[in-house]
Amino acid sequence: MLRSLPLLFFLLFLSSCATTHEHQGSKINANQISELVEQLVSPIGPPPPEITDYQGGKEDMQKLNAYLKALFEGYEHPQVAKARARLIAMGTPTFPELIKHLQDKRYSYTFCTADWVDYSVGQTVGQIMAEVVGGRFRPYGYKGRRNPHGSNGQPSFGEMLYEFGVKSYAEHAQGMTRDAVEKEYVLWYMAKEKEHGFTDVQQEQKFLGPCLKRLSEL
Repeated sequence: MLRSLPLLFFLLFLSSCATTHEHQGSKINANQISELVEQLVSPIGPPPPEITDYQGGKEDMQKLNAYLKALFEGYEHPQVAKARARLIAMGTPTFPELIKHLQDKRYSYTFCTADWVDYSVGQTVGQIMAEVVGGRFRPYGYKGRRNPHGSNGQPSFGEMLYEFGVKSYAEHAQGMTRDAVEKEYVLWYMAKEKEHGFTDVQQEQKFLGPCLKRLSEL
């Protein structure tokens, strides 16, 4: 069975040998990144109860539209959305600066899945990094699945980040192309699924199929 540490050393070696390990344009100014992170702090608070708890139907169309917009698009100030998009576009060179803000507890935006969740600046920063690395990868989604030893949750970028070590990964990924970091992530993801094991061939194909497809595209 695969073990995480040797796998991580293998991936580090693989990437250091790859010709895709190159800087993306000129060096990004740290102050520019810090300014964008500050813009992830929402100038408004979380959505009020008249939005999150609205149950009036068509009685008040303005409130209904506000509720539906927040429900399907999230409750996010345009300033936050713009800063998020810019940081994603700037790519891996931002990582060494971004990780300095992972513990920032200030409010950023709200999104509803099973319930309304207020996300902090630190959580948003983690999501930005995950989007840069794996935003184009579409694995078979699940909350949990059976394996020969019991059950497991779905592998995630956050899990990989902390296995590498946050600072080590940020320095390692800095300047790598988006394709290169994504390929590394998909290989790690596959290895984690194999480590958990499969109950049968059908399950293996279901969970590894999207990984193999994405690798063939990179």
